[in-house]
Amino acid sequence: MCAPLDQEWQALFSRQVGVGKKPSKRKTRDRLSRGLRTPENAFRQPILEALVELGGSAPVNDVLERVQQKMAHVLNEYDYQPLPSDPRSARWRNTAQWCRNALVREGLMKSDSPYGIWEISEQGREALRLAKNEAP
Repeated sequence: MCAPLDQEWQALFSRQVGVGKKPSKRKTRDRLSRGLRTPENAFRQPILEALVELGGSAPVNDVLERVQQKMAHVLNEYDYQPLPSDPRSARWRNTAQWCRNALVREGLMKSDSPYGIWEISEQGREALRLAKNEAP
């Protein structure tokens, strides 16, 4: 008596939860092995220096252009590779932008700058002065 109802239930349930379907293949992005790209910390001083040289604040692209000039001897082939998530953007630019986030969290850059503008804070200027005084 219950067999047809049971069969209908099983048919509905299996369609709803995808029973019998092959699992979808996720796109896997090729991650860069650890230690190949220039580390985020290497961008700290060049970003702060670029901001001071540009008058304390500047559009992101102007800052990154200056940072690239300053770091030309440091950036390697992996830094210039496109990101798997954004093939139009070089890896080093993404790393520099993550560094900027850290500098903002530490108070070395302002968090309330207009969109697309990076700005050094007074604390950032002081940190840069100290770093330059400690340099050999």
